[in-house]
Amino acid sequence: MHKMFTRFLAVAALLSVAGVASAIQYPNVSCPDSVTIKQIQDITAATCRPVAPDTVRGVGGIIIGFDPIATGFDAYIQTTGGGPYTGIDFFTHSVNTKVAPYNFAIGDSIVVEFASVAEFQNATEVLAANNSFGSPNFIVRKVSSGNTLPPFFVGTTNQLRETPTNTFAEQYEHCLVKINGPLTVVRTSLTGGLGTNGFLMVDPGNPADSVFVDGNKLTSFAPPAVGTAISSVQGIMNQATRGYRIMLRDGNDIVTATPPNVADAYPLTDATIRVKFDRNVQAASATTTSNYSLASFGSVDAAVMEGSDAVVLTINNGLLHGDLETVTVNGVVGLASGIAMTTPQSRTFVNGVLTAEEVQRANPDSLAGLPCLDRSRFAGGGGQISQGGVGTRTTMAATVTGRYGSLYYAMDAGNVRRGG
Repeated sequence: MHKMFTRFLAVAALLSVAGVASAIQYPNVSCPDSVTIKQIQDITAATCRPVAPDTVRGVGGIIIGFDPIATGFDAYIQTTGGGPYTGIDFFTHSVNTKVAPYNFAIGDSIVVEFASVAEFQNATEVLAANNSFGSPNFIVRKVSSGNTLPPFFVGTTNQLRETPTNTFAEQYEHCLVKINGPLTVVRTSLTGGLGTNGFLMVDPGNPADSVFVDGNKLTSFAPPAVGTAISSVQGIMNQATRGYRIMLRDGNDIVTATPPNVADAYPLTDATIRVKFDRNVQAASATTTSNYSLASFGSVDAAVMEGSDAVVLTINNGLLHGDLETVTVNGVVGLASGIAMTTPQSRTFVNGVLTAEEVQRANPDSLAGLPCLDRSRFAGGGGQISQGGVGTRTTMAATVTGRYGSLYYAMDAGNVRRGG
């Protein structure tokens, strides 16, 4: 919600600017060619440089990463061959281009055929010209798939330090960047002041320059403990109000001498659950069923890799829909580090794949309370419905019957009571 709220503020500001300045369309008579990312980003360009709120056509690049976390979505593109001023954020509003009908993937070459230029928290981006979060009017097409990504700019902690006055980092905004170690974590978001899943690292030989690593924009990566040695870190360079930061695309963008962590676990069917790790894991250890156990004392009968960082477990626990279950994981080995988990990690979830009616069904305990509340037993705690927290991880299967932006309405078959 915070991301969508700040986007709305940015849209309001952009519309205010548009009211006092006439937008220029590119290409035009003076600039007849399609606009390149470099023309938009290069602050030294003298001619044919679009600025907010100009509209642009034909901005092309290779997808190097996504922000797939609702409510607002982004695809980051960079010009083949890389270099300064070759990356940009394509903000897609409520449209997640990783799924249908676009089904974009990292390595796809795309062309944004129609969009506007904007600034969001000091970073340049292209977005829908109508600034409609729910119905954006950008036009984009895929040219090809499986392309080699632009090379990483390999820099130093001084070159990529977080300070807003860092003029060097500006040229690599929204480009792939990398810093090789030795590096050390010196502060994390667990002590406050760095948002969520953020941390600072330094070169022990030059501790004056700190680099901000963001593990919460494009993925959810918990910060390593203070003092952790980092062999390398890479990702997409970004600029925000605080300054510059490297955004991790997933846990494989950082190499540490630490074991993997369990990032998530939830049912896929009544008999299977997906266990997600924060980085790639060795298949031999991840598919060893004895590395998993259930709080119900049910059995884990099979473990199959799904990609490189997730496992699908076949379970038999005898529980009912809606019962709480917990999976505990230990002994799984990280692919890059070769280090095994030695401390068990657990994730609790609601058993089975629920229907919409099961989710909506009123909790008898809340109906009998004072005051009487009609609330789902799967909702989080709180004295009033509006104050309730987030409940335990739950899977539901139903048919989507309506959509507004990234808000979906779903119903059970047969239009049953409370089935929506």
